Amino acid sequence: MTLAAHNVSLRLSAAPLLADIQLEVRPGEITTVLGPNGAGKTSLLRVLVGELAPDTGTVTLNGRELGRWSSIERARSLAVLPQHSLLDFPFTAAEVVMLGRTPHDTGTAQDRDIVAQALKAVDGDYLAGRIYTQLSGGEKQRLSIARALLRNPHLLLFDEATSALDSITEEEIKNRRDMRDTLTFTI
Repeated sequence: MTLAAHNVSLRLSAAPLLADIQLEVRPGEITTVLGPNGAGKTSLLRVLVGELAPDTGTVTLNGRELGRWSSIERARSLAVLPQHSLLDFPFTAAEVVMLGRTPHDTGTAQDRDIVAQALKAVDGDYLAGRIYTQLSGGEKQRLSIARALLRNPHLLLFDEATSALDSITEEEIKNRRDMRDTLTFTI
């Protein structure tokens, strides 16, 4: 499943932000986009997932224009971890992670097992019963990663999603065998 940008350009306000971007992202590969603050990295990610429409060019997923994919198909294929999570309600950590099961229809019992596996994958199983709003930034980050992982996407797109993690945890998560097969795109 390849996500590709073909001659993508984007203007926000009057200023050009992205110009003639050519990019391919494939499962099993890590692609990193580097640049200074304000260079358009997050905007590129938003274009790649269909949140922003490019002024010119196209974005395709597996050779088909992104707009031709239903929102459910895109949700099953792509998982996005934004820079910041705006969740601010008193759910438990496990309930927050369970939100990632939304595009799937596997049943509550199986979903609970999948949530437990995802929490374990990010060494966050000890967080399951804790209230989300009472967690540290790094703990919330672990839950965001677990929520994206349990969707079992073809492509996992990070927008500085490990920035709140300590360096040891970040390295452990990046080196997990089960994540390397999915982890592909980091802004």
